[in-house]
Amino acid sequence: MSDIDVKLAKVKGVLYSDPIFVEYFRLKDMIEHDEELLNLEKEVRLHQKKMCENIDNDEIYFLEKELYDTSSSQLKNNPLVINFNLVKDEVVKLLKEVKEYLE
Repeated sequence: MSDIDVKLAKVKGVLYSDPIFVEYFRLKDMIEHDEELLNLEKEVRLHQKKMCENIDNDEIYFLEKELYDTSSSQLKNNPLVINFNLVKDEVVKLLKEVKEYLE
């Protein structure tokens, strides 16, 4: 391993042990294994697809749009997703700081 590889591995270790990163990965894992959220994501994608397929049929399109909005809202307003997005924003800020320091 080169000197830079060793330093990068050390930085990675420090970042991954940071409480913000630990929480980020914990929440990410919870979301990826939450059946309710997985089903909501599938519903959102299904209604998106049906909206595209029925772009010329206003009746079906707007029905699918309403279903899409409902599913999407439930997904976005889930407390787990809200917490994840807040933590993700903190992770992004921290990574930007590291990037700026390295530049």
